[in-house]
Amino acid sequence: MTTPMSDEQLAEIRQRLAATTAGPWTARDLYVIAPDDVHIADFEWLANTDEEWAEFKANTVFAAAARQDVPALLAEVERLRAELEDARAELGRRVAPVEMLALKRQRDEAQAEVKQWRATFGETALRDSLARLARTEAERDAAREQVKRVRDEKLLRQAIADPGAYVARRWDSGVPGKGHPETVASWAARAIVAALDGTGMT
Repeated sequence: MTTPMSDEQLAEIRQRLAATTAGPWTARDLYVIAPDDVHIADFEWLANTDEEWAEFKANTVFAAAARQDVPALLAEVERLRAELEDARAELGRRVAPVEMLALKRQRDEAQAEVKQWRATFGETALRDSLARLARTEAERDAAREQVKRVRDEKLLRQAIADPGAYVARRWDSGVPGKGHPETVASWAARAIVAALDGTGMT
């Protein structure tokens, strides 16, 4: 299968055609003749034998006919391209209803599955499942908050009981030579505030 000709290639052919002598061209012996008896080409001086005469006669006929054949072929390309575009548009119009039918079938199948599910598990099964899920998530969040409160309370007790040791542990856990050391009082205050407002410390 050959590669389709581009619009640029067809435009170049039209430009070459437009630059030629106006047609129609005809073949007369081994001459290509345009209107007003304008000689376009002369193959007679090339033919020395009967075989060469036959060959160049065919060349003459082909060259003369090309002046009419090329515009006819260009017009046919345009016609076929227009038909192709129409066919594609028609295909699109026909495919759209088919796609809609497929979507409707999928919707009907989904509704049938929901109906079967309700018949098997009960009308309120989905609502009850969602409610249980919500309760589980709420219990999970409450457990996380409890863990956070316990951690912050432990942090508060450490800061109040031994603020000097707490500051040292915090400072020693960092990168040596980096950071901004704080006073014992500021660390203790941050721990108390963090425990009271529930934000924790970083």
